[in-house]
Amino acid sequence: MPSRDAAFAPVPVNDAILAEVNSQRLATTEIMMQARTLSTALAQFQTALQQTKTNLQETARLRASVNEMKQRLDTLETAPGQLPATPISTTNEAPDSLSP
Repeated sequence: MPSRDAAFAPVPVNDAILAEVNSQRLATTEIMMQARTLSTALAQFQTALQQTKTNLQETARLRASVNEMKQRLDTLETAPGQLPATPISTTNEAPDSLSP
């Protein structure tokens, strides 16, 4: 009688094997659920990280703008008797190019 390929032989089944197979299925299901949870948490973390980077860039721009304004203010305060190069209008009207 020729030998049979073990891949085609019926699987021996007993209570211990069934219990182990069921235990492995349960463990696999739990691991898959945890992997989905971790994947979702990772996506949220990446979104938060990107938002933090954006906020950091905006903060840097705002700081640069504040520093520039502070320098301009310091310049104006050091020369209180001098007028700015561009005259400041005290009205809401547009300057008239025909006026003296």
